[in-house]
Amino acid sequence: MEIVVGERRVKLSVREFAEFRLGPIPKNHAPSGLWRARLGQKWHNSLREVAAKRHPSARFETSIKGFLKCGGWNFEMEGRIDQMIERESHIHVTEVKTITIPLPASEKDLRERYPHYFIQLASYLALLQVTHPNDHKPFHGELLFVDVAGGIPQTIPLEHEPRNLFQEQADHMLPFLEERRRGCKRLRSLSFRQPFETLRPGQEDTRFNLEHQAHLHSTLLFEAPTGFGKTGILLEFALRRLKEGLFDRLLYLTGKATNQSEVVRHIQAMTPTGKLRFIQIRNQKEHALDHSGRDFRLPLEEMNRRWLAADIKPQLLFDNGCVKLEQIRKLGSETGVPPYEITRACLPYADLWIGDYNYVFHPDSAGLIDNLQGHVPKRTILVVDEAHNLPERVASSLSPRFENGATARLRIELRELGNYKALDDLLGEWGRFLSKRRAGELLDLDAAYEASDFLDRFAETLYAQPMPHSDLSPENLDLLWEYSRAGHLIEDGNPRQLWAPGEGVVEFACLDASRYIDERLSSFGLRVLTSATLAPIEEFAVECGLSPEAHTTIHGEAPWRKGACQVAVDARVDTRYAHRADYYQETAETIRIAAKHADGPVVAFFPSYRYAEEIFDRLHAQTIDLGVELQPRIAHLNERIAFLENSLKSADVLLLILGSVFSEGIDLLGGKIGVAVVVGPALPKVNALRKARMEAMGEEGRTGAFRRVYQIPGMRKVNQAIGRLIRHPGHQAKVLLHGRRFTLPEYHELLEAEYRNCIVLRNHEDLSAWFAEPLPTNYLSENHPPSSNSIAFDSTKQ
Repeated sequence: MEIVVGERRVKLSVREFAEFRLGPIPKNHAPSGLWRARLGQKWHNSLREVAAKRHPSARFETSIKGFLKCGGWNFEMEGRIDQMIERESHIHVTEVKTITIPLPASEKDLRERYPHYFIQLASYLALLQVTHPNDHKPFHGELLFVDVAGGIPQTIPLEHEPRNLFQEQADHMLPFLEERRRGCKRLRSLSFRQPFETLRPGQEDTRFNLEHQAHLHSTLLFEAPTGFGKTGILLEFALRRLKEGLFDRLLYLTGKATNQSEVVRHIQAMTPTGKLRFIQIRNQKEHALDHSGRDFRLPLEEMNRRWLAADIKPQLLFDNGCVKLEQIRKLGSETGVPPYEITRACLPYADLWIGDYNYVFHPDSAGLIDNLQGHVPKRTILVVDEAHNLPERVASSLSPRFENGATARLRIELRELGNYKALDDLLGEWGRFLSKRRAGELLDLDAAYEASDFLDRFAETLYAQPMPHSDLSPENLDLLWEYSRAGHLIEDGNPRQLWAPGEGVVEFACLDASRYIDERLSSFGLRVLTSATLAPIEEFAVECGLSPEAHTTIHGEAPWRKGACQVAVDARVDTRYAHRADYYQETAETIRIAAKHADGPVVAFFPSYRYAEEIFDRLHAQTIDLGVELQPRIAHLNERIAFLENSLKSADVLLLILGSVFSEGIDLLGGKIGVAVVVGPALPKVNALRKARMEAMGEEGRTGAFRRVYQIPGMRKVNQAIGRLIRHPGHQAKVLLHGRRFTLPEYHELLEAEYRNCIVLRNHEDLSAWFAEPLPTNYLSENHPPSSNSIAFDSTKQ
């Protein structure tokens, strides 16, 4: 749907018009996929052949386009009519709809269950009346319902005057169109504060480059160091484009809740109360009112009744410009409407959406944004923050996984629900297939064909015998969806490897998601992918499917960082997996020396928990007067922050894991850590899947493939960890890169440029002398005086 507010014109398909609704939307609990589409097309073709034999002059898939007016708005609609047959007294219009419920069925039930199909047919007839005003024969219409499982086709005539049905639906849509028109006016008059009270060196140049390059390119790769102020700069850049009318909406994605909260804080500080409507999209589990972690499920008719009784108006829920989760949950509890449905209804009225990558890139979640009323991707700015994580996250979302235990639980529930022997037998066969899998096994072609064949037969069996979806437990309903989705994904053209990540487990692993990422990105009018660690840019662009001419790179320079971090390489030890145990004692001693010379706590980053635990045990056992804390395995964000804040106050040594939230997503280390040890590099663990991915990159050679699969991800974690130490002008730190691999060119060149000018320590004396040498105290005053470059709402943080 494209709304041209200046002309009071809305452009959309007839199907979009017919399916428009506010409030709760119908949910198709039955899994869908390629089998469903193919079966539907098969029925269309079969019925077309029958109609063509009976009526040689019949027309099929007839395109139609025209304008219908209502309430001062022009509805520009287009579509394709399934069948048109001219008869003696009239022209007969037939719309074919494949459904999954058994036929024949009650006509009343079909009219109530599928009202949008009748609106679609009525809209076609209304368009025909306008586009064929001189046709001497009237147009009559009917719906032809077909049960995909093989039931008897059933026809139902359109009883209402077509224009009346169109009018009713248009009247339902007009308030939304008027609200969006007012929203566009509100954005054009938007005023906003600058993100920072004063600009740091490098920020003004970056603002100019973003403005300039956005006129020339639709994809911008924006790399700037941690502490640069990327979020504020990007929000200012995007808000300016909304105000100028170049775009209608901003979608800001990031994979971490901390980053999303940062965007919310900036927006609240930059925009006047209520002038910009924004919402942070949270998942269904967070919306849930019960202990299951899920929204409660209700029949659509009951949800609609509760919605109307509560008289919920989504546009009025933007309290001070924002719809908050607590507010939605409270309203859901009071009205009985599932909170997630309330959030879904609010989204079309927002100017800014903030959420996880999944809402664009995960096949199961992307529909939330794709299907929103009034969402036009070409009129939307997409910002992907922490974009270095995107290729791996997307590949994971395209890799369905199945466990033997979950399959067994589904079979048990099916047996309890009734007679589903065919499906139970098929799942039993699949369970035996899964039970044979051994951890780390790569499936050969025969096993891969067997798995693919199962998914095809599963989909066919599922549609031949409809399931009691409303009676299934949430876990088993999700599993049915996953089976169906897998059948679709294995035919999506992305390279795949079937393997067993654990005992009795099979994963359809996506080896390269670049084509899919490019397809999703290209639908948006302007795309900005940003991170402190996109480099090496060329490899990152390849992993996102971006051709060299399809993007440009903007580097945010931060001259105040130069010289703020002194780096040395400890070449005395070998930290490779096969040899690191020989140097455990040396590593523990190195950390003790660092703590001896540090004024505050020392942080040591490790590539794995096991490695960190080995060193923790030695430090704890051998050093009585040294307080050592090891990063715990906790999931809740508040607990993580509390642990880090307390440890920074009380511990002498803090052992953290490279690539974890403590080294990438929580900004508490800057200015509090003067000495850090990075044990690495943090290469990913070797497994059969990564070997398969390397083999799939045969044209790059083994060296190039190893660089892509292991070295770049490993060194990116190192750069992230160091970057967290220097957040503001005046922050300084000593960083010891512990491991001789850091001296090798293929690793050294992957360090950030400002860390490459480092010395190499080759003996104990060199190490002790380097730690004993104090950091220069006059760096800040001589080169870059302190800057108040603070967020407008907080003069102490950025």
